[in-house]
Amino acid sequence: MDGGRRTDLKRGNIMKMVNLKYFVPVVAVWVSACAASHNGDYEVLHAGQLRGIMHKNDISAKVAIDSLLERPGLFAVGALDALSGEVMIEDGVPFVSKAKDGVVAVSKDREVAATLLVYTYVSEWEEVQLPDSVVSLKDMEFFLSLLRGAEGSVKPLPFRLKGQPAFVKFHIIRPSTGHATHEEIRAAAFSDTLEEAKISIVGFYSDRHQGVFTHHDSNIHMHVINEERSKVGHVDDIRLGGNVKLYVPAE
Repeated sequence: MDGGRRTDLKRGNIMKMVNLKYFVPVVAVWVSACAASHNGDYEVLHAGQLRGIMHKNDISAKVAIDSLLERPGLFAVGALDALSGEVMIEDGVPFVSKAKDGVVAVSKDREVAATLLVYTYVSEWEEVQLPDSVVSLKDMEFFLSLLRGAEGSVKPLPFRLKGQPAFVKFHIIRPSTGHATHEEIRAAAFSDTLEEAKISIVGFYSDRHQGVFTHHDSNIHMHVINEERSKVGHVDDIRLGGNVKLYVPAE
């Protein structure tokens, strides 16, 4: 399901690195060998914009999920219309997550619409070995920026994570009273943490879409689902480790 190929980056002394940002030239050489394959034929699309939600209180439906499922290989993350929950689509299977009174309900409902959705169609994924020094969310963001390469600087990079991180903090958006300001949205959201849980993540990296499908202070938008398929939400923070694998679209 994750594709038949694996890209092993020669880590060498990266195992001894404490902070990736001080070793950009070295890491860039390692990732350049596989960066070209991550500027392939896939296309990243989006419906709705975060700035419209935050500044114009536009939480109306922008796309019907079932209209996108006719084509195979759909991967997507987003928020439901009216900010009624989260949606994550993994290989054409939608997972709709809603929270009420502290109880999370996850379904495979296709008959829903999203006010914000970023999505792509990918038929094959390849594994890219994560250096041990990639641990935090910022580490991941930096590594993805190098992996994508300068040639594809305008093009977002879809990615997946699978494994058992130390923890994943996530939230499930819920309807808020009044206007949908960032503060009201976060205050109304249900928040939780998965600790040492087997998870799968669908995400998108871009440094050109802040306020569109990533927040103004981040270049990553990703959603998580646990192995039991009982919790799905927007990732706020993560602590990686040796038990997590990264996948990107194969060439």
